Amino acid sequence: MSCGDLLDRMPVVAAGRGAWSAEEAAHLAGCVECQEDWALIRQARTLGQAGEKIDARKVESQVLTRLTAARRSDRIRRGGWLTGLAAAAAVALMLWQGAGVRTNGTAPIPAPATALAPAAEGFSIPVAELETLDGGQMQAVLENLEGPISAGGSPDVPSFGELDTEQLQSVLGSMEG
Repeated sequence: MSCGDLLDRMPVVAAGRGAWSAEEAAHLAGCVECQEDWALIRQARTLGQAGEKIDARKVESQVLTRLTAARRSDRIRRGGWLTGLAAAAAVALMLWQGAGVRTNGTAPIPAPATALAPAAEGFSIPVAELETLDGGQMQAVLENLEGPISAGGSPDVPSFGELDTEQLQSVLGSMEG
């Protein structure tokens, strides 16, 4: 009989599913190492029997509570990241769009899409509504202008009663978009 064989049988005997043979009992009585192992296995067996029963429902409830709290904190953390990312994207977009804007010290003035007339030709005001007009329509607008705004004084603005039918239609058309 070897110590290894006896050690393999110790849990079976401790559980009550077997008994020592005469040879095993003689070896156990004479071997100090096997006696220490046998004492350890019997103590371990009593620890499991004397312990408190585990309430599976209570353990389940605690585990689910912890998992729910972990998911909630993960969701909040992801929301914080997404909010920060969205804010950074908004700032980047504003800076990117602002690259084509010049300022005059008070309010931003958008950079012109096309080149303006040279400064030698005088003061000019870009008007988006005039870009779609053909040559004849531009000539009609030019003829209705009295002179450059920089020439001094303010231009006389006619009242609605002084406008003819074409001019009224033009005003209404510009107001409608």
